[in-house]
Amino acid sequence: MYLCVMPYQCIEDLTSDKILQSRTFRITANPVFAILAQALSFCLFWKLVGSLKFVLVTWFGIRIFALWVNMIQNYWTHTRDFGYRRYHDEDDNAMNVGEWLPVTATFSACLQNNHHHYPGLLRLSHHNSEYDFGFLTVKVMKSLGLVKATTRGETIPNDVPLGALGF
Repeated sequence: MYLCVMPYQCIEDLTSDKILQSRTFRITANPVFAILAQALSFCLFWKLVGSLKFVLVTWFGIRIFALWVNMIQNYWTHTRDFGYRRYHDEDDNAMNVGEWLPVTATFSACLQNNHHHYPGLLRLSHHNSEYDFGFLTVKVMKSLGLVKATTRGETIPNDVPLGALGF
């Protein structure tokens, strides 16, 4: 639970062209920064709304919801205890949690088994029976002219049972 609440140090080997990124990781990995950022966001919200009771309920409610989303995306989908597997890659524990609420709350990030098998595919649902809220969101963004697919993202691999990407 500590890792869900507090930031942790990035241990990746960052190359020289990622110096700005490494500075960002060092700042955000500092627990003082994490506590200060939370306190300032709470104070700003309180200042904008004016009702302490409303701000307390909303602010803590959002954080509890965010913890739940973090647990789904980072823990439940990376252990073989929950969900189902479309691809049985033995070196990977990723699972798909396909119920509508986790899929909607994580913008389809809980379809981790599909994502780990084909990380470059634009669509996380690999069958028409899988609900993919994130892909629906991307389709709306495309209709508004905000995004377009790369060649790699719109190429459907042979073992994915989709007739078309639908993008």
